[in-house]
Amino acid sequence: MNTKLIETKSGTFSIIDTDTDAQAVIFLSGLGSFAYDFHFTIKDIESKFRCVAIDRLGLGDSSEPEMLRTANIIAEEINTLLETLEIKNAIFVAHDSGSIYARRIAELFPDKVRSLLLVDPVTEKDDKFEELNIPVWHSMASIKARIDAMIQYKGIDRDIHKKMLKAMADIMYERFPDDIKEKVIEYNSDKKCIETIIREFNDRGAAFAEVGEKPLHIPVWVLMRDPAVMIAVSVQYDVPQYEAKIVEELWLKNIYDMMNLSERSRLIESKGTDHNMPLNSPILIADYIREIDRLK
Repeated sequence: MNTKLIETKSGTFSIIDTDTDAQAVIFLSGLGSFAYDFHFTIKDIESKFRCVAIDRLGLGDSSEPEMLRTANIIAEEINTLLETLEIKNAIFVAHDSGSIYARRIAELFPDKVRSLLLVDPVTEKDDKFEELNIPVWHSMASIKARIDAMIQYKGIDRDIHKKMLKAMADIMYERFPDDIKEKVIEYNSDKKCIETIIREFNDRGAAFAEVGEKPLHIPVWVLMRDPAVMIAVSVQYDVPQYEAKIVEELWLKNIYDMMNLSERSRLIESKGTDHNMPLNSPILIADYIREIDRLK
């Protein structure tokens, strides 16, 4: 699956583009993820759709951004890419924090977005996790813990870091072609990408504050992970079960609140799935893309 570089007035975007004359589907990855995560979903639907998976500025081979990483700025940047590609009325598929940017694009540039499929999305109420009394989880998975980890990664020699990442890639990208595994390792060890992830983390509060200003009148489907699976995963990483349950209860509450995003909202509870659905449940995402495409 080849990528291409697209020059825009905001910067140079690295994208995967099947470049066919068909309904466009735009893929936005989560924080610390890349366009390649949607490889198998794209493979499943590319015969019917034009698939465009985007690495935001600062990620992958996209050029380094010069501005803050707020929802308004990122939405403006992606809009310049869509203008360059002459894409309108697209189905947006956004994972994790990519959902914040997809929502803002729908609010600011409604002609670009036909519908939203949000895959286990973060919400503007994510700051509530910081208030929970769950010390082990906070030490491993809170925003502060992840920023601290990214800062440590910046200081590691890149060749050493790439060797560390190979074990991760062999597990998370087990079924992927070797060239994609190598790219993921390259991107995750790239100081530019690490710095961008830190900036997106740091500007997350500002991004959350910007979404939700305008009502949406398009289909907004939320594909939700299985809390039982996530609790089991957390326990494997030595998070106490009671802490994992508290986290999942708040995640569920935030997800259910997203049913107010549109009068055409739908919640889809996906049994047996975890948060990394683009990697672990790609055909499920493909099935819902085909289903949401049938809506008028």
